[in-house]
Amino acid sequence: MYNHFALFHSIKELETEFEVSFPSISKHSIYSPSQTVLTISDNKELKASLMGWGLIPYWARHEGVGNKMAYARAETIETKRSFKFLLQKNRCIIPASCFYKWRQTKNGTKHPYKIELLHQEIMAFAGLWDTWKNLETNQTIYSCTIITSSTSGLTLNRAPVLLTEGNRQAWLDSSITNQQQLMSLLKPIEKNSFILQKINHHNSNETDLFSTI
Repeated sequence: MYNHFALFHSIKELETEFEVSFPSISKHSIYSPSQTVLTISDNKELKASLMGWGLIPYWARHEGVGNKMAYARAETIETKRSFKFLLQKNRCIIPASCFYKWRQTKNGTKHPYKIELLHQEIMAFAGLWDTWKNLETNQTIYSCTIITSSTSGLTLNRAPVLLTEGNRQAWLDSSITNQQQLMSLLKPIEKNSFILQKINHHNSNETDLFSTI
């Protein structure tokens, strides 16, 4: 599974890359579902903000639904009740430096791997977001989900959809509502565009993370 991703790039690097101001965050952050992550969205104006990772649909009875909706499959977002209406109006980007995946060896043991782009560029995960209101506290919660796609023929079975620089603008353009056009932006990760690195439990910055999984 790829239940963790990291953001090691600085705020300055993010602002240069996406041309938008970002709120402050902790350096070298590793995220898992239910935590707060940085997002970029266009809700009348382009802005970066913090959202909970794990989408809570506006119609959900309780916020615990978000624990099961950290990811949305690109193949079904046009038909799933939780996502199909968000595709037209509630799209976002989740910046990342890398993501992690477990791989099982022939002897049955599992090892974590880090996946990053060849030149360690900033990744732009395609995502959807929604708002949910807690009627008891009157609090409005913003949450998001990461869109994934199959990666046939690659070492990864599934992976987050990475938006290229040209597709990012279209994905965040709220004036674009044509579903066919939007779906054409959700392309699988390209072969030979990433590095798959095995995490060494005894000599790695990620040791603390994987010692708790």
